[in-house]
Amino acid sequence: MKKGLIGAILAAFVLVFASGAMATDVDFTYNGAIEFKITGTSAEGSCSGLFAAGDVLVDLNFVATCGSWELNVSPELDIGGGAMAECDAYITYYGSMFDFTMYPTGVDFGLYDVEGGAGGPNIPSNPGVKIVFPLEMATITFVVNNQCGQEAYCTTIDDCYCSCDYDYYYGHYCYCDPYCDVAWSDGSSVIFNLGGSIDFALDPMTFGIMFNSNADKSSDWYGNAFGAKASFAMDPLTFIVEYGTWTPNNTRYSCCGDPCWEGCELYEYEDEDMCAGTGYYVEMDYDAGDMGSFVFSYNHADACLNTGGCDYGDPYSKLYFEYTYPLAECVNLVFDVTNTNDGSGGDAVTDYEAVVSCSF
Repeated sequence: MKKGLIGAILAAFVLVFASGAMATDVDFTYNGAIEFKITGTSAEGSCSGLFAAGDVLVDLNFVATCGSWELNVSPELDIGGGAMAECDAYITYYGSMFDFTMYPTGVDFGLYDVEGGAGGPNIPSNPGVKIVFPLEMATITFVVNNQCGQEAYCTTIDDCYCSCDYDYYYGHYCYCDPYCDVAWSDGSSVIFNLGGSIDFALDPMTFGIMFNSNADKSSDWYGNAFGAKASFAMDPLTFIVEYGTWTPNNTRYSCCGDPCWEGCELYEYEDEDMCAGTGYYVEMDYDAGDMGSFVFSYNHADACLNTGGCDYGDPYSKLYFEYTYPLAECVNLVFDVTNTNDGSGGDAVTDYEAVVSCSF
């Protein structure tokens, strides 16, 4: 891991200095954050009032420009963890009518902030491209990536758990028959995952709609998602409302047969029990100036979205409140409380944090 981190840093520096011979402008920026936390929870059997590790991060941003082209490498170093947290890298061409960005490290396209206990409908993050059309009152975005198609096949699993009486088998060792299960492998065909959005700016309001299409049959979010978003910003208040729906692809696979005698056979079928799910997200931000700022948000997902297409259990909900008070120009004291009902039928869990956050 450390070798990879050192290599990434060296590569970034080589990019910056090597680009000096060709670039008309080279930019280098950096920022970082360190946090100290005290955490607590109402979850049974978990510690409360615990000193906890916060973010100890340094974000580096290396930018080289050459005419209409921009190269960007942005590693995020996790000093506390001793490794690289993530590294973003892309190449952008700024045209007169559109911007074209190539992402070798992967690009995805999620359903805004709408999510459940299983996460939010998203396309797999793979190398891909993004095209942005900046119009006068709207911005159109289109994302596409691809991967090897996932092909289903049957595999034989050995069930080694036995609980039998040797005497019943007349002294012979007991054994258990293997069983069939569905497995996945990379196919020979290429599949494409898509995403797109259009956003309108009508100050002080913005509106947006989006979609994504996940073609990976082995993914939990195999299917299509659609969403809408609206925001209103008038100092000191900002309101955000988001709504999303996800429709699964009902094509599923199963195996049956006797692997010892007849072998396993793959069946493709339409699972009528798979259901479409919906959810919404609301947020209110209030900036009180020298007195700090407040954030309130609520996320709700019905049972289908919460479980990724299975109509069982209860809906998912998450209530979040955050208060930030500035102690100094770059130091904040942050209190946040999260109340989550994961829809499993258990009690809702409340978590809280008190954080001293310093950034530069």
